[in-house]
Amino acid sequence: RRRASPRSPAGYARFAARIPLVIAGSPYVAGPAHVVHIDEHRAARQIVERAFAEGRRRTVYVMPDLDDGATQYRRAAITAACDEVGMPLATVAAADRARLVSDIAARPQQVCVIAHHDLLAIEIVSLALKQGWRIGDDVSLMSYDNTFLAAYEGFGLTSVDQQPRVQARRALEVIMQRGSDGGLDLVVEPQLVVRTSG
Repeated sequence: RRRASPRSPAGYARFAARIPLVIAGSPYVAGPAHVVHIDEHRAARQIVERAFAEGRRRTVYVMPDLDDGATQYRRAAITAACDEVGMPLATVAAADRARLVSDIAARPQQVCVIAHHDLLAIEIVSLALKQGWRIGDDVSLMSYDNTFLAAYEGFGLTSVDQQPRVQARRALEVIMQRGSDGGLDLVVEPQLVVRTSG
């Protein structure tokens, strides 16, 4: 019989049945494991509302090639945020560069590109430069993670800070409370760090 992947709900449940398990950074909510993650819907609204206020009227979400549960949850949150303000949303896989260029090229000044994470956003900066687009002026670009790369001059990425220190502290607190029942869903408030890209 085929065993469940360690990162599948069944795999997490198998671990959590034997040891206290806290999953940080992922919105997995089924089974006995505790989870710590940002409010994805709040993060998506922060991005989309800022883009709308800037005058952007179309959104392109660039997702990683691995379409796992966390990616699906983020995509659903972005879709809901776009629906709230009436912005059309296109979803493009990271590897499909031709489609990404096509989705932006018609009217780049109307587009906000949302990258799934900062490393992907940096690839999009490179792609935009090849097309002659100025990030932040011709095309708005926002991403997630707020890594140290986001603040580098030349990137200046507007990025969602997922509060990793807060998530780590909440995870350790749950681990220390060994009497806690499984299945706690601990949500951390995200912070959109605004820079020149969007």
